[in-house]
Amino acid sequence: MKTLNKKVIWFIFIISIMIIIPTSAYAAGGFSISKGSVNLTKGDVTTITVNASGCAGQFSISSSNSGVAAVNPTSVWLDSSSSTITITANGSGTANITIKAVDVTDTDLNEVTGTKTCTVTVTEPAPIPEPEPQPQPEPKPEPDPKPSNNTKPSNNTTNTYSKSSNSKLESLQIAEGTISPEFSNSVKEYTIKVPNEITKLSISAVPAHSKATVKITGNEELTVGENNIEVIVTAEDGSTTTYKITTIREQPKLNLQILNLYYWDTQGIKKEIILDPQFEIDVYDYEVKELLPYTVQKLEVEATASRENAQIIIEGNTELKEGKNEIIINATITEEGGIEESVTYKIRIQKDKEPVVVTLTPIQKITGWFQGIGATVGKWIATNINNITNGMLFTATVAFIGLTFYFAYDYKRYLDLLAKLAEYNKENLMERANIALNPENVKPIEENIVDEPIKENNENIEEIDTVNNVTESTTIDEDETKRIIEEMTEPKSTSKKGKRFK
Repeated sequence: MKTLNKKVIWFIFIISIMIIIPTSAYAAGGFSISKGSVNLTKGDVTTITVNASGCAGQFSISSSNSGVAAVNPTSVWLDSSSSTITITANGSGTANITIKAVDVTDTDLNEVTGTKTCTVTVTEPAPIPEPEPQPQPEPKPEPDPKPSNNTKPSNNTTNTYSKSSNSKLESLQIAEGTISPEFSNSVKEYTIKVPNEITKLSISAVPAHSKATVKITGNEELTVGENNIEVIVTAEDGSTTTYKITTIREQPKLNLQILNLYYWDTQGIKKEIILDPQFEIDVYDYEVKELLPYTVQKLEVEATASRENAQIIIEGNTELKEGKNEIIINATITEEGGIEESVTYKIRIQKDKEPVVVTLTPIQKITGWFQGIGATVGKWIATNINNITNGMLFTATVAFIGLTFYFAYDYKRYLDLLAKLAEYNKENLMERANIALNPENVKPIEENIVDEPIKENNENIEEIDTVNNVTESTTIDEDETKRIIEEMTEPKSTSKKGKRFK
């Protein structure tokens, strides 16, 4: 019976724990992008979508080559939501757009990491075919003047036509800038400087003669630095004139492609600092609305420049003081000719003051401890109220079923026990009644106490001797005998009753 009770209790306990403890499985959080690759033509604009599912945090967006494909924005905050990223095709080539989880956690506060990449391939637009020169009507020979009356017309006159040797340009223009020196068909060499975003010139070259043709070479893919472009003019008779254009494509503009700030809190958790306004490559002044905790002594700055050989110097991010602080990020690069180019970003930030610590009394400490315990328990109950309610209802149901099963299972034994008790009481009462009504049937005292281990006291011994003498004597009358028997049988009947219930 005890083993059965233990099994029922353990069964109820295990089922209750399973109900109270949350067992729902949550899908791990993550993020994705709508496109893995994009094909564009120079000048095109397209978008991709970043979708965060079951997670929240900051995502950075960067391009491996902004001269090919530029992105906007460069950082987004998502909370189980999506955001659209704009991609602008600046020049032919290939660039990788990288979306990185910077400080992202899922619904269980597990860190979400990783990157997603979209490959952007940019091609030049199809060239517009130059119109073929239309054949010009051959000039008609001028008629000979009328002969005078004194002159006779000649019969040996012949008409001759020679091809043009004019291989010069009438005009030369470039849409992306102005050539130097100013155009003259007698000047054969020119120079032009274009921004890094330009990978091909839009050249308009008009020949001086209508039957001359123009061919342009070296303009398909401009590289950083000097490029030699030739404009070759071929006259009708096959003679040529070459105009050279030295094109200098500038380096990419020096700026920061990525700028992020972090700090570590007292629990060792990495926290991102949100900039205001949101980071853009051509915005150089920022501030932080958030008041930094007084425990923060150093900020971690993540900065990546658009030029690989640029040097980045960060000042003001260590030994932060209470109140206002200014962080300066300076990117500098020195060209081969010794020309230095630099760009500076500034971030204003404020740090909280250290609070005044007041020593608590023992009563305040005890009160605070109980308040903390109460808040923790209350938070746990609020979080798991549904599970607790279901667990209590289920526990009550299981307990009710278990107790019902227990009583139903043991009911027969319970009835048997009642029957035995009734039988014992009945036999005891009948024996007592028989002794009272028929004292002559009482067995000698000495027979009843043969098995008794110890005589209770000297009085019992004297009584036993007295009874023995009475039974052996023939002079005692019958009334006296009944009296003695009644006195001796009353305590012995009680002793037998006790033995029956052992």
